Amino acid sequence: MQLSVMHDQINFLTGTNTTSYSDTDMSANLTRWAHLFTTEIKDSMDGWDFQFETATAALAANQREYIFPSALLTIKKVQLKLDGTNWVDAPFFDPEQTGSPIASETDITTKFSNDAPYVDMGDRSMFVYSGTIADVAAGIKIWYTEEIVGRNVSLADITSFSTDTDTPNIVEAFQRGLIYGACLDYYNKYEMDSQADRMQHKVDVIISKMKIFYSQRVQGQKYSFGTALGLEDYE
Repeated sequence: MQLSVMHDQINFLTGTNTTSYSDTDMSANLTRWAHLFTTEIKDSMDGWDFQFETATAALAANQREYIFPSALLTIKKVQLKLDGTNWVDAPFFDPEQTGSPIASETDITTKFSNDAPYVDMGDRSMFVYSGTIADVAAGIKIWYTEEIVGRNVSLADITSFSTDTDTPNIVEAFQRGLIYGACLDYYNKYEMDSQADRMQHKVDVIISKMKIFYSQRVQGQKYSFGTALGLEDYE
């Protein structure tokens, strides 16, 4: 469902127009609800990863801290190519586990090796515990869940809705939940309590059904698919 259609539906349900509920405000509210729906889906899924991505980055000589990809939501796995040739897993690690200081580069290289590295996760970056780090092009590989809301007309990932042809990334059956959410925001803004209560119920029902759907997306050999988008790489 394109953004322009969602705008029309919001205006229809709330009895508003572009003056009383602007396209900018509707797009901002739809973006907020899409991010919320993404976290609900991620938490409900098991064998299948929603908005799964991989990214690579360069290792820099003697650099221990590396910034995450900008749209990263959660990390599944990290691999490092510290010798420039071989990939090795880098398990997640808490510095408190060492039981001794690792305050200097010497402390780190004494306790860790490039054959068995570890990574510590921060808010927006990770810290590599290993032997001495050399320059390696594309020496970091991250598997992660991407925090996006949908795609533009070119099928590129987007982190906010802004153009009429933008579309959400969730399956179409649950996209109406984004519309209900934006309607709920309007009712709450103007303290229209009875309308807000009814719309909150609609949002809750959609989220509940959506979580059930995504939690069963892989069950044995049973696969469920929504509308196919972006299959230009497949024959």
